Amino acid sequence: MESWEKRKLRLDARLGGKPIPDFYNWLKWLSFESDYQKQMEEKMKSFPDYFEYEKRKNYLNHILELLQKVEKNEANLDERFEVMCFFSETDNKAPNLMEVINSKFSEKELDELNDILNVFKNLSYDQLSVLLDLANDPDIREEFSMEDEYIIYMLSKRWEEMYSNNKNERIRTRRPKGGVLPRKTNF
Repeated sequence: MESWEKRKLRLDARLGGKPIPDFYNWLKWLSFESDYQKQMEEKMKSFPDYFEYEKRKNYLNHILELLQKVEKNEANLDERFEVMCFFSETDNKAPNLMEVINSKFSEKELDELNDILNVFKNLSYDQLSVLLDLANDPDIREEFSMEDEYIIYMLSKRWEEMYSNNKNERIRTRRPKGGVLPRKTNF
């Protein structure tokens, strides 16, 4: 199995060297279709803003198709550019990934998932690292439900936050008393 780093480098090369944040999460979450989402879509048909909802849904489906083409290295230059624009900060049509993820679940389901996440709240950075390494095993990951993916995604976001805090703490503790790091010299 190809490592995540190699896949990311190949992907970045296909898109002209621009790093794409959460590319595989976007690909995964846009392709998930939940029962809740289908029920909400049926209810929305009677509302006046259904047209806007339908436009957004079609746009996200179009982006999903482009992401799949990029993944398979079948996207032409215009399609790759459109994907880069989708992920750029200037594209105000692009929703937040958490909005997309949350739209897949009902409020009750999200509450239940957050209750499950509370079980993991006291895990240390190292324990969380081990858990995420286990969860990223391709043989295990294949069996995950959409709910499992949500929990792993949220735990990975927590891990990233802990990693950032640990990194900032290490930098802060290395500083001398004056608070300024010494300059590197070539002498």
